[in-house]
Amino acid sequence: MRGTPYEPWAACVLGETLTIGLLLGDLTNSFYASLAKAAVEVMADAGYVVLLSTADEDPEVERRVVGELIGRRVAGPIIVPDQGDHAFLREVNGCDQVPVVFVAARHRSRG
Repeated sequence: MRGTPYEPWAACVLGETLTIGLLLGDLTNSFYASLAKAAVEVMADAGYVVLLSTADEDPEVERRVVGELIGRRVAGPIIVPDQGDHAFLREVNGCDQVPVVFVAARHRSRG
């Protein structure tokens, strides 16, 4: 059933999906735009689509969006974390154990 119009059915019944969630910070930051473009290109080559969202550097929004992505049974979320504490993942990802990828954003200090 991979790659067919029946993907929502397969996600419910088989636990399979060809969707990756990408959660970014401030989209006006060129780092996030470049990361989104690269993720879409790489995942498309692998047969996946990317569902993009932004937390706009708000920890509450980040928790809600990650919960929604996992609830929608994405194959896995890619997160550029806005906060240090991700203990909430144990709760929202408890039964499913969806793989989660964190991308660290390196900020150059000005000076």
